[in-house]
Amino acid sequence: MNTEQLRSIVPAAFADSPASHVSDKYIHVPTNEVLKVFEDEGWDWTSARQQNCRDEAKVRNAKHTIILRPSVEATNNDLGGLRPQIRIINSGDWSSRLEIAFMLWRMVCSNGMHLHVAVQAYNVRHDQISEDIHTILARFPSASSKMLDKANTYSQRKLGSLEVTAFGMAAARLRFKDPTPDHAMALLETRRPFDAGNSLWNVMNRVQENGVRGGIKLGDMKRPIRQLTNISAERDYNNDLAILAEQYLNPAQAF
Repeated sequence: MNTEQLRSIVPAAFADSPASHVSDKYIHVPTNEVLKVFEDEGWDWTSARQQNCRDEAKVRNAKHTIILRPSVEATNNDLGGLRPQIRIINSGDWSSRLEIAFMLWRMVCSNGMHLHVAVQAYNVRHDQISEDIHTILARFPSASSKMLDKANTYSQRKLGSLEVTAFGMAAARLRFKDPTPDHAMALLETRRPFDAGNSLWNVMNRVQENGVRGGIKLGDMKRPIRQLTNISAERDYNNDLAILAEQYLNPAQAF
């Protein structure tokens, strides 16, 4: 993805000033200046999207998210091709501060899997963008190793049938306002043989992907699960799932 392609997908990343309605105390951190530092350090942006806006005037400063990968990647091919990457969320309309966080990306289903160790948001000051980003990048190798280790730990923790059901229902409460057991079963549905099984890793991946991508309807559900298109809602769901998964590492604390 080159710069012009990125500009067409997330024009708000190139806004050099904030929205007109924000306070004069609001300090705008332009995303393109942040990206320039990453680019100079050999990082590439791999995907991006911007929050949909009905009001055309709000497009210029809308919330957006960009995924970046390092030139040299640590990987784990045993669990679906895991690659540590970095996610940026920003806006120029006060709807989001600049957030830079570590994450895992699964090649097997092209979805970003957020583990609790990855949910570390960092602030970047407008007057020291380069300094702050270099500090963040210095932490990335260690965080990458921890994330891959955590994924392995999740894969070794086998859940009993009651634990799987409880995990699905807990996830449904995170995802839906008034969930039923059918919502939980829909989240636990296996989309591909690779994700079958009752390890904490498999269960978490199924619940994460089904909750984000949607499209599944079981039992008495009135409609299929809707895709999560809101950037903040998707981030929060992933983060909450990671916290939930941590509770299931110790069988004695699972319920």
